[in-house]
Amino acid sequence: MRNPTGIVAGPAILLLLSACGSPSPEPPVQAERMEWQGMQHCADCDAIDTVLVLSHGDGEQRFEMIETYRLDGGGEPFTDAGAWRYDDTLVRLQGDDGSLRTYLLLGDGRLQSRQADGRAERAAHELQPVAGVTQ
Repeated sequence: MRNPTGIVAGPAILLLLSACGSPSPEPPVQAERMEWQGMQHCADCDAIDTVLVLSHGDGEQRFEMIETYRLDGGGEPFTDAGAWRYDDTLVRLQGDDGSLRTYLLLGDGRLQSRQADGRAERAAHELQPVAGVTQ
């Protein structure tokens, strides 16, 4: 006669083993609002000042990015907003208008621009943590 506990133990062990897999990575942040700033090179202007704000709460993860193109007579700001997600070490931004941006989260809290597949860009720029980012 078979041991009935062996029948129950088999699925229970499989369930425990599947639960022991590595948890999905979480961004190393603790605030509901995180902010980065930086400057990037520009072919048609003096520089591009960038402010990126990530927020999360109420089941949503939203971003707002303001890029100000610095010109001799002032600046021209452009705003992009949408959803963000953390995928391994990459922060992926999907704009409400369909734009896609990818940043690598470095160990010290900086963000480094990346290609969509996560590979390094030739002319990558970095954003420095300003608020809410664990370093």
